[in-house]
Amino acid sequence: QMFVVDDAGTAVANTAAWEVFDERVGARLGSNWSASVAVMIDGAVVHEVAFGERVELFLHVGDAAALDLAWLMMSYVQFIGVAHSARICRAQGVDLQAFIDLFPAEPAPADADAYTRKLAGIIKHAAYDQPTATLEVWGEALARIQMQARDAGIPSAIPDFIAGYFQRAMDIGLGQQEAIAIYKTLLADEKPTDNQDKSPVGV
Repeated sequence: QMFVVDDAGTAVANTAAWEVFDERVGARLGSNWSASVAVMIDGAVVHEVAFGERVELFLHVGDAAALDLAWLMMSYVQFIGVAHSARICRAQGVDLQAFIDLFPAEPAPADADAYTRKLAGIIKHAAYDQPTATLEVWGEALARIQMQARDAGIPSAIPDFIAGYFQRAMDIGLGQQEAIAIYKTLLADEKPTDNQDKSPVGV
């Protein structure tokens, strides 16, 4: 059970807090009702909620922070991958929509595919100016991943590499735009070609 301490210092079971937790887990799972969650602290199960076939999320002290950074890192890999993919299309005169169509919207795509479509769509329509989180904020979070790598004694080459593009984007004033605006750093040394003239890719 989850407990709260009342004004008299008495620990009282607070089942409503777990209900809120369950609602948020369910929202995160979306249509994946073949999952369930068990929350553990130092090996002890403190809460379970079933949505179907059992999939356990083990949270020991310190695991949550590590998983947060690991999840964030996947977004940075998508940023850099989509940016370079868009640059390939631009260089070869391929309409970016053709790339987007590699990840069909129907039937419902996997989360990663949907995010790829979203990022590529931002580039295609040059819709960089209404971010849910700015490039600057993403850059600050990336610095945490770099620091964790150094603290843990693991290679930081990949986050360092990606951070270079975020810094270049900051240097040219893109900090308040969408994170995928790092794409613009790939256009810095562009030379006009016939191929590029055929490709309506937003910048």
